[in-house]
Amino acid sequence: MSLADGVVDVRDYPTLRSIDAVPADESPLSGGHLWLREFVDGGALRFTMTGSGLLRFGDAGRTFGDEVPLSYRAAARHVRQSFDRDALRGAVDDPESVTFFGVATRLQSVPYDFDRLPPFLGTEVARGAERLPIDAVERILPRLGLSPVDAVAKEVHVRDFHPARYEFPGSNWYDGPVAGVVVRNRDGTRALLPNPAVRDGDGDGDDDDDDGAGDGATDAFPPGTGTWTGPDPDPDPTALVEQFLTPERVRTLADEAGDADVSTLAERLVEALVREQYARLYARPSRFDPDAVRAAARRRASRLLGEEE
Repeated sequence: MSLADGVVDVRDYPTLRSIDAVPADESPLSGGHLWLREFVDGGALRFTMTGSGLLRFGDAGRTFGDEVPLSYRAAARHVRQSFDRDALRGAVDDPESVTFFGVATRLQSVPYDFDRLPPFLGTEVARGAERLPIDAVERILPRLGLSPVDAVAKEVHVRDFHPARYEFPGSNWYDGPVAGVVVRNRDGTRALLPNPAVRDGDGDGDDDDDDGAGDGATDAFPPGTGTWTGPDPDPDPTALVEQFLTPERVRTLADEAGDADVSTLAERLVEALVREQYARLYARPSRFDPDAVRAAARRRASRLLGEEE
């Protein structure tokens, strides 16, 4: 793996197409046994570790430099804090050859319970140009401190799986059905069976991020992700912060941040707000001003924490 201008050349994010759009010779239904995993609607995120232990991130279409886009920062922070670098070094001779793929969980079209949904869920692991078997991925990720996407069913013979008659289970991450299931064969082929009761399929999945570039979700996820049809939040920074950053939320994040100063805490607050309100904040035309919200978050944190002292 090479480094150029401080950016890791991460491998391609695995494509995921609707099951009815996959050619027969690429379909997971061609034979064998299937794993069914919950499709978690979020942003495509991948990362690698350099020899020094530095983690580098990218999405489906871009590699990030030192600055991770705002809507991915909660996921990147979670990975940096949770990932066991020594465990990876002890498991492989060349840690830089390993690429991890997953989902940066955020509000796109499904109202997950973000208090219990990890900011990052792993989906695939590649070593060199080889993608590891699905059962290996499920074993490896927890050993490295990360949570894999939940398996709905394992080792289902293709003759026993009928997409047209499939009954979607409840989601592990909110009080409602899954947005779909990812059907993966042990040979590595995969496809998405979307749940029409959850995802409308009308969006383009390419929302503008805070740096002005799309997150590349259309390369990883089918149309329909990233669509928000509900009301947008008040664009006024103070009103936005007071609405979503409740006193309880500020105090919880302050406890998690430990001795962090108010500016650092305000950044954590903004990351949490963007994660939980992403589709609303970046709805076109977006009136979200991150700098103004940061300033409002600093004021609110200072006031609330000052009242506690």
